[in-house]
Amino acid sequence: MSNSQDPLEALLDNLRAATPPQPHSVRRDVWRRIADGEARTTGHTATLLERIEQVFSRPAFAVAFVALCILGGLFAAELRLNEERAARAALIEREYVRMIAPVLIDTQTPFAVPPRHEP
Repeated sequence: MSNSQDPLEALLDNLRAATPPQPHSVRRDVWRRIADGEARTTGHTATLLERIEQVFSRPAFAVAFVALCILGGLFAAELRLNEERAARAALIEREYVRMIAPVLIDTQTPFAVPPRHEP
């Protein structure tokens, strides 16, 4: 099948004929924006804010940053929860020792030894 017999080619030709030509100012404006963008990235030293904006304008970096923030928050929450669990365990331990202490004190005293009788 040749290109002239392809029905898609005929539709594309009709579309090209129906599309009005773009004015020269639009083309110049597009090329000027492209040139400005290239000059901005290569021509001058970008500020910290501009660098951050450039990095986060890429979706992969933005998603990675959000995921890192979520994981960091979960890690911080886990550390805090572990500290609370350790503090609670220490409190329970102290209370247990306080409740048992009288028994421990009584068991640590030696038994009374009866006096010796000499005949």
